[in-house]
Order: sequence, then C-alpha cells, then structure tokens
Amino acid sequence: MRRFVWMLPLVMMMGCYKVPQVKVPLRLPGAFSNSGSSVLPTKWWTSLQEPRLNQMVEAALAGNFDLKAAWARLKQRKALARRSKSGLYPSINYRGETSGGVNEQGLLASAQFGLAASYEVDLWGRIRSGYKASTLEMQASRETLKASAISLSAEVATVWYQWAERRGQLQLLQSQKTVNTKTLELIETRFKLGQANAADVLQQRQLVEALDGEREQVLAQEKVLRHQLAVLLGKPPRSPLPEPPAQWKALPALPSAGVPAVLVNRRPDVQSAFLQVKAAHHRIAVAVADQFPQLNLSLDGSTAARTFGNFLGNFVATLAAGLLGPIYDGGRRAAEVRRTKAVAQEALQLYGRAVLGALREVEDALAREKHQRRLLASQKKQIKLANWVIERTRHNYLNGAENFLRVLDAIRSQQALQRAHLTARRDLVLIRIGLCRALAGGWKLKQPSLDPPSTSSTAKAKREKP
Repeated sequence: MRRFVWMLPLVMMMGCYKVPQVKVPLRLPGAFSNSGSSVLPTKWWTSLQEPRLNQMVEAALAGNFDLKAAWARLKQRKALARRSKSGLYPSINYRGETSGGVNEQGLLASAQFGLAASYEVDLWGRIRSGYKASTLEMQASRETLKASAISLSAEVATVWYQWAERRGQLQLLQSQKTVNTKTLELIETRFKLGQANAADVLQQRQLVEALDGEREQVLAQEKVLRHQLAVLLGKPPRSPLPEPPAQWKALPALPSAGVPAVLVNRRPDVQSAFLQVKAAHHRIAVAVADQFPQLNLSLDGSTAARTFGNFLGNFVATLAAGLLGPIYDGGRRAAEVRRTKAVAQEALQLYGRAVLGALREVEDALAREKHQRRLLASQKKQIKLANWVIERTRHNYLNGAENFLRVLDAIRSQQALQRAHLTARRDLVLIRIGLCRALAGGWKLKQPSLDPPSTSSTAKAKREKP
C-alpha cells in the first residue's frame, strides 16, 4: 500500500493527457486581394439603409423557427454542461421506510431513516476534463447560433432584394408594353394607309403579347418570394408584409475586409469549429483517465427506532473508501482512446476547412463585386447604343429605307438589355450581401420566446361558442 501511495504522483503524471494548444492548421495570407475603407456595422444590414429591410430582419430574428431551434439546442448544451459539472461535488441522498402502524399510544412498529453521501476523487482529471469538454461544446453551440443568425439575416436580405427586383421588373414591363403599344398603333395606322404590311402588324402584336406572358411569370415569382419571406419571419405564407421599393438605394462604399487572421477570430462558424477541436481534446483526456482506477468515498448514516423520540439516540454513521480499476476489458478503453483521438483529428481538419471557407467567401465576394460593376458599366453603354439603334432603324423604316424586322430586333434587344441590367443591379446587391455575411462577426442576440402562443383564449372561445 505504501508503495502504491509513493508511486501515485508518478502514475498521475504519466497517465493524464495534456491538452495541446490548438492553432490554425495552415498559413494565413497577410491581406485580402482587395478591400474597401468603410467600417461594416455590427448589424451589417443597416449599412444598406433600407428601414423596411431592418424591420424584416429584426422580425426574422425574433420569429424564425430554425433560429428558435438553435436557441433550444444551446439550452440543451448548457444543461449538459451543468450536469457534467455535478460530478465535481458530492452526491447526497436520503431514504426512509416504515413497517407496521401507529397504535393508540402513538408508537411505531418499526421506522428507519438514513442519509447516504458519495464522492469520486477526481485523481486523473476525468470529471474536470468532461466538464471542460461540455463547456466548450456549449460555447461552440453559442457560436453556431450566432452563425445561424448571420445566415438568416443574409437570407432575409437576399429574398427582400429579389422581391424588390421582381417589382422593378413589373414596372419595367409595364413601361415597355406602353412603348410597344404605341408602336403597334403607329404600325396599324401605316397599315391602313398602305405603308405597312400585315406581317409587321402581327409581329408587333406578338411582341406586346409576349410582354404580357413575361408579366405573368414575374407575378408568380413575386408571390413565391413574398411567401418565402413570410416563412423566414415565422409567419404563414400569405401574411401581409411591407413591400420593398421597386427602385432601391445605391450601395454604400465597399467595406474594409480587414486582416485574414482577425477574420478567423471574428467569424462565429470558424470559432465554433475551433472550440470543437478543443472539446475533442478534452474528450481524449476523459478516455485516457478512464483507463486508471477510480477512488470513491462514501458516507452512510442511518437510524432506526420504535418511537419518534429514539431516532437521534440510535444514529449510526459509516465512512468508507473504495478503489475500482480495470484489469481486463477486451481492449474497450484503449479503443475508446483511439476513437477520441481520431475525432480530434477530424475536428482539426474541419477547422481548417472552415478557415479556408471563410477566406474563400471573402475573396469570392470581392472578385465578383469588382467584375459585376464592370458588367453594369458595359450594360449601360450597350443600352445607350441600343437606344441609338432603335432611333436610326425606326427613322429608316418610316422613310421606307428599312425592313420592320430590323426595327423589331432592335426593340427586343433594347428591352432585353433593360431587364438584364435591372437583374444585374440586383445581383450586385446580392454579392454585397454575401460579402457582408462573410465579414460579419455576430452581435448580441436577444433570445426569443420558445414557448408556443397561449391557446387559453382560443379554447375559451370554443367553449363559449353556441
């Protein structure tokens, strides 16, 4: 026994697993390829300066069911962490039993009452490591919640601007139909005067009708987007919502992307992966410590008496210490150590993937915005040239020097460019939303109510219904 006590500190040092310091598993670049100078606000969507969008995002953060589910998962992790911490403290229970009954003199035939306390001495840090792992997993769940909130806000903004673009397309189609209808009236007048043939009239009528067909498609898409936004807010699809403007404000200046190392520390999804790596290493410590003996202390006190007054006089207490250790388990504990080490290796690779994903999202958004702005500039030039072509071909047609098919092709080209330009402007906003999402680091979230709405008033109304 003395020899075991003397060797105990040495065994503890050899048996305990030292949790390593987790580092980024790759070399980070010093800067991004492009960056702006403006500061991105914590609630990034406010930089777009759309009050109705701000209202929609706040409503989604309070009512979205996926986000509420993430809150519930965080509560589960908190409870698990608290439960694992309970192993650091003694466990105390009571017991009592009676037999027989109470006679006329108030005597009991038999009664027993006892208290039992047990405590495991955490020699190898198994309980502490389990508590640290649960705490880290709870913190990772909190970071995942922040990442979910960022994703939700980006999704709401994306659907919002898609809806706005569809409303803009409806206005554009209406204006194009007005222009095409006036052109149709002009051609019909020329046809009556014998200056145009029937094919010219039919072709122009087909163009007007085609715009009506496109309008129906856009109307369907607008309704679908409206339904999608309502569901994101946690409302039924046909719930009334504030409509976005058909013409939105210009984008603010490009935000500063900062330094990649700072981005890695700010992104909640990357931090969640980092915390999962640390938690996995603490799980290894739990598995390693489980290979060594457990020292348990127990205290048991009980009393028995035939009358209520003799309980204290018959109290007996017993203190015991027990040592429990594995001799042979068929390799189960060693296999668990190997498994937890493999889990830690997997978590490290996922952490590296999360870091690369974060860097790629920023670089992709910066590159796409740069080239999207060039595309918009080119489309503006094309629209100006298309307007000039229409004027020239229409003038030649009215003077009999041009076939109407050339006029029709010029009109179609110009109107298609106008619609494509509106979609490209929307895409530029969506690219900026993606950049803000990639740069966002989260904000202080307010937990919404996770309880279902009260149905007492509904039930009461049903009962009172004749």
